[in-house]
Amino acid sequence: MMKLKKLLEGMAWERTPGKPLPTLKDVAEKHNKTMNETISLKVGDEYSVMDYGDGEFRDGLKYLGFSRNEKSHVFSGPDGAPGSNEVFLMFVEKGDEETHVSDVY
Repeated sequence: MMKLKKLLEGMAWERTPGKPLPTLKDVAEKHNKTMNETISLKVGDEYSVMDYGDGEFRDGLKYLGFSRNEKSHVFSGPDGAPGSNEVFLMFVEKGDEETHVSDVY
């Protein structure tokens, strides 16, 4: 019979005595940080992003991070008219960052 201590030694997370286990939010932030380190985009910064539809750049879009399926980057633009609940989102596929995103606008 295997001892519990032996089983816990092989767990996927590393537990630091006195610290709580990481929350889902902590793990997601760490994951996004490591994903974003491979590219030069920083969450919260504004960029010019090329619209796939007309090929024109849209200025002042805030980078929100990766989409849920991690296949594209998500940018948020200025809101719609005052008092409306419109939100402008633009997606850029992974791998198209160099040609579709510019930090100069």
